[in-house]
Amino acid sequence: MGERSIPWEGQVTGDAGAYSDQNWQDIFARAMATAGSHPNRGPTLLSGSTVPNNGLVVEADSPVSADIICKTGSALVQGIFYDSSADEAHTVGANVSGNPRIDTLVLRADYSAQTVRQVLRAGTPAGSPVPVTLTQTVGVTWEIPLADILVASGFVTLAQSTITPRHEWANAPDGTYFTALNNSGATLETGQIVIWDTSADRAVTRTTTVSLADGLAGVCVGSVADGQYGLFQTKGIGFIETNGAVSTRGEKMATSSSAGLAAPLTATSTPSFGRSLETTAGAGLCLCMIELDAPRIPAFTEITLNLGGDISSTPTQDVWEDIDGTELTIDLDCSGAYPVELVLMGTFLSAANTRDMALDFSLDGTDQFGDDGLSVADGTHIVPAGIITHRAIIPASDITPGTHTFRPRWTIVNASGVALTLYAGAGTADRDVHPQFSAQELV
Repeated sequence: MGERSIPWEGQVTGDAGAYSDQNWQDIFARAMATAGSHPNRGPTLLSGSTVPNNGLVVEADSPVSADIICKTGSALVQGIFYDSSADEAHTVGANVSGNPRIDTLVLRADYSAQTVRQVLRAGTPAGSPVPVTLTQTVGVTWEIPLADILVASGFVTLAQSTITPRHEWANAPDGTYFTALNNSGATLETGQIVIWDTSADRAVTRTTTVSLADGLAGVCVGSVADGQYGLFQTKGIGFIETNGAVSTRGEKMATSSSAGLAAPLTATSTPSFGRSLETTAGAGLCLCMIELDAPRIPAFTEITLNLGGDISSTPTQDVWEDIDGTELTIDLDCSGAYPVELVLMGTFLSAANTRDMALDFSLDGTDQFGDDGLSVADGTHIVPAGIITHRAIIPASDITPGTHTFRPRWTIVNASGVALTLYAGAGTADRDVHPQFSAQELV
């Protein structure tokens, strides 16, 4: 029978009952998408009795000990409702193997006992340990994961940093999620950042590109084996795995050189996909507000001169020099993802109307346009003074993430020994004008 609909009154007409417990479990499992391609889904978000316990959150004991604590909450385990109204403590067994292991706290539905209970499953010690394989057989035993615990050899106490949440929420009202194929060649874990993989349909992988601006896909939720479909988050409160400590709440998160891991940063212009909601002592999971489409604030700096005199120089022919390396210098914190627009507007003067002034910009001390620069002002146009707006675009391909120094430069192109002047205050001929130099990212 390919189609069905339940429940209905009676037991005869159409799709009417009788209905078994398995029928109702199947209804709940399918209605909440905790079956089929999402066998690990189950905990219900916001089911915890206190904020910020989202429901069945696993924490280290306080003070730290060999115990872990599972907070209150509820879940659907393959359509079977489970509720815990009190915190449950679990003691992690000793490890004297010489290698670490990964234990997993699960919710286990035991069909013969007709119960769902929390069970701490011990992993196998290894140089590179992996979580235990869950038992998922309908009608016999079905397990869903709540958290993995990294158990060091010879441990005495367990810190919060050893616990990796594996909740895959059956309901997720505070975030936006999607499913995709893990095509990274490795198992993806909670909090790891993924990008779109163009080599396969509906696939994601990891990146080692620092401050990647485009191509971000989401943040992994749960443990997703290579070649399997998993759940990924694009918006809302969730965990992001970082490669270092997060020292300030509200720090931005960006991709790093560590595959799948984020790096906290403070540069306002650098592309980010979330902000920290807590501080951490070192690398690991950090609770964040994830927002892949967060608006990016372009870097911008502007200088308006109001000096006591003008800026003058007598350049050697075809030799570039800064117009003023002190007053007209901008250090811009660039994302490396966008071009930068440079604009210089002012009133210039050449001492000879037969001598032409050339203008250029430098990036970190390197002239950008070569030869006679970006533009040349005919001497007849700046004798007496002439107003010039000098504008250039530095392509993103020439700009790496970080702080860069920009300066306007000038020279004489057809003679030496001719003075050039930029009016910059109460100077020549009492012209008290104020030139402006700006640099901004074009987002």
